Parts: sequence; structure tokens; C-alpha cells
Amino acid sequence: MENTWRKYLHAKIHPILALFCLSSFVHHLVLAVPDQSRYPYQPKEIIIIAYGWSVNFISQDMLIHGDNGYQQLPLFELQNNASIASTAPQQPRSSSEKYFLKARLSYSPFTYIFNLAAGQKFIRLYFYPTSSGAIIVNTSIDVHFSGIPNYTAPVEVYKTAMSMGASEEINVDYWLTWEFPVDSGFTYFIRLHFCEFQSEITEHAHRIFQIKIANQTAETEADNLEWSNGIKGVPQYRDYAVIIGRKGNEKKQNLSVALHPAAWWMTNYSDAILNGVEIFKVDSYGNLAGPS
Repeated sequence: MENTWRKYLHAKIHPILALFCLSSFVHHLVLAVPDQSRYPYQPKEIIIIAYGWSVNFISQDMLIHGDNGYQQLPLFELQNNASIASTAPQQPRSSSEKYFLKARLSYSPFTYIFNLAAGQKFIRLYFYPTSSGAIIVNTSIDVHFSGIPNYTAPVEVYKTAMSMGASEEINVDYWLTWEFPVDSGFTYFIRLHFCEFQSEITEHAHRIFQIKIANQTAETEADNLEWSNGIKGVPQYRDYAVIIGRKGNEKKQNLSVALHPAAWWMTNYSDAILNGVEIFKVDSYGNLAGPS
């Protein structure tokens, strides 16, 4: 089994998002991807670009290149259709994340070209997040990366989360669910991000919940503090792979991520929490195109 999923992880990966069947059957298969791979991914280049900036700056101990001043990043635009740099009308909550202050806008295509070494690459597109009344925001606990690199996701991901709420009676009767339209006939690599920061959750087993991906059980006893060795504010992630097989003539299907509290006798709080989700489209045959 390990060799099977290593093959998928070393295949071409195509990003689907920001947080997201076998043969011709409609069944879904979900497998957890081991954290400790024999061949861990080691990036040869780490390039972070802030669009609309003309200077470079440091944010969260990382060098951020302004796209106007980065000589190794040529910007190609159609003549007379130049893009413009625009400033966000509302300041981000975290002043350290300066790359959210500006963006590049254009009514026509423009292209960036990177000179990179051969090998697998992860490409992330960052967008200024919007807020919702249901998002329970960390203002008291510092986020400190100890088990994963600080470029895994912006710190803003780990300082905000979505949970089910305080009512045990309501929570036990529903699943906190997201659905993402994806192309049929592909494997998808799902990364769920977690970071415990709520004041009520102080030790292991205070909040245990289940995770389902594509209606199949991925975790029966998810516990943020157990994963972070009992330390709050430590970012974590869990990786899974799911095969979305073809279903008749349907070109797209919904890939669901759903959370639900564990049984009442297993957890102090009947609640579930998720900080972020990433979904990557995986292919081993050199073609990531969806059904025509």
C-alpha cells in the first residue's frame, strides 16, 4: 500500500484550491498518506512573490519578492493592456502579512516565467481572505511552527478556523461539510490544516472528532492536541488521497470534506474544527485535462 501511494505522490500534481472510485464504479477510496515518507519532499526553490510590489521585504522570516522589482521574474503583458497594482481597501488582520496589501489586476492575460530546476513543484496562489461570523479567530496564542516548515501555509490560516459552535444538542445532529466540484476520473490529494487555539481546549481528548472525505471515513479520533504533543498554537496538517472514479456521463462530481464530533463519552466538547484545506489534482499519465 505504501508503494502504491508513493507513486501518486510522485505523479504530476495540479492545485485545485486556495482553505477542496475505482474504474467505472461509483465507490470512493480514501487513504491517509504517511507523514514520514521514505523520500520526503525537499524543495529546491522557495520563491514567494508579492504582486503589485516594487520592493522586497521580510515577512514571517521569509523573503518576499515584489513582482515589479524581481529581476528573475519577467512579466509579459499584451501591448496597451498593461496590468495595474491595486491596494486592498481593508487592511489584513495580521500586519506581518504585507503581501495581502496589494494585488495585480488586469483585463487581459499576463504571464510570469520562472527559471526552475527539474522536479516536482508546489504552486500556491494566495488570496485576501474574507471573514464570516462563524470563523472562532486566534488573538491570544502565538502560532509557532515546530513540526512543519513555516512556508507550509500562511500564518493567517492557522490563526483562523471554522468550528461547529457551542451547542452539543445541535452539533451531534449534523456534519460540518464543504463540497468542492472536481473532474471525474482522477485521484485527489487532500491536505487538511489544523491548529488548536481555543481557550477551552487545554489537553488531549478535550475535543475529538471524525473526518470523512468523499463520504468515506478518513479519521475516527482526530485530536489536534494529540497531534501537537499537547502544545497549543502548533500548526499541523494531515494528508489523504481519494480516487474519484467516473460516474456515468457526469464530467464533475462533488468532493466532500465533513467533520463530526466523536461519541459523547470520548470527548469533553462535542465539536469539530478545521483551519484550512488544500486539494491537488494528481495524475500519473501526463494528462490533467478533465473530460471533454
